[in-house]
Amino acid sequence: MQISDLYYSMSIVCRYLLVLVLMLNASVSNAGQITRQEFSPSASNYGFESATFEATTASDGLMTVSQGTVSQVPVPISNSLSTPYFKGMVFVTYSAVVPYTPIKLEWSSPISAVGIEILTNLNKDVTLELFDANNQLLESLTILSADLTNESFANSGFIGIDYGTNRVASALISGNGTDLQIDSVVYQAVPEPGTFVQFVAGLCGLAAIGHWRRRPHFGNSGIFENSGTLRV
Repeated sequence: MQISDLYYSMSIVCRYLLVLVLMLNASVSNAGQITRQEFSPSASNYGFESATFEATTASDGLMTVSQGTVSQVPVPISNSLSTPYFKGMVFVTYSAVVPYTPIKLEWSSPISAVGIEILTNLNKDVTLELFDANNQLLESLTILSADLTNESFANSGFIGIDYGTNRVASALISGNGTDLQIDSVVYQAVPEPGTFVQFVAGLCGLAAIGHWRRRPHFGNSGIFENSGTLRV
C-alpha cells in the first residue's frame, strides 16, 4: 500500500470515528430510567450479605450506604415475596431508627448508572436522586406505587437511573414519608468519551498532516516542494 493510500484510509476511518463520537454524546443526552436487565454483566452488585447486623452503614469497598440500619428480612416474609432478592440482609430506614430519612449511597469514584431493589409500604411512591461531587442534582426519578409489585402487605420493585456519563458521586432514595428497605444495589461506570475523543483527534491530526505533506505546495523560494524534496 502506498503512503497516499494509507492517509486516505485513515481519513475514512476518522470520519466513521467522528460519527461514533457524536452517537456517544447523543446517548448521554438520552440518559434516563434503566431496568436491571439493561445493566452490563460486569456491573457491580451489592446485596448486604457481608454487612454487620444493626450497623448504621454498609460498604462493599467502592460504595457506602448510610442514613439507615442493616436489618434482616424475616423468613416468613421472605418466602411470601415474589421478588427473589429480599431473602437476607437489607438496609432499611423506618420511624424507629430515623424518621423517614432518605437512604444515602456514596461512591469512592464517580459512576454512570445505579439501580436498587426496593420494598416499601403500600400506596407510597419511591424517589431516586443522583448528585455530582459538588452535591448538585443531576437526575431524579419517581416510581409510582401503582407501578410496583403488590405483595399484599407492601410493594416491591426496581428503580434505576442511567445518567450516561461518570458524574454520579452519590444518590438518595426515599420512600416519600414511609418505611423503605433496599437490597441488591447494582451500579456501573462507562468508558469516558473524553479519552476516545482525544484518540480520534490525534488520529485525524496525523491523517491531515500526512495529507498536507504529500501535496505539492509553494515554498518561500517560489519553487515546488513535496515532502521535503525540491523540484526544479
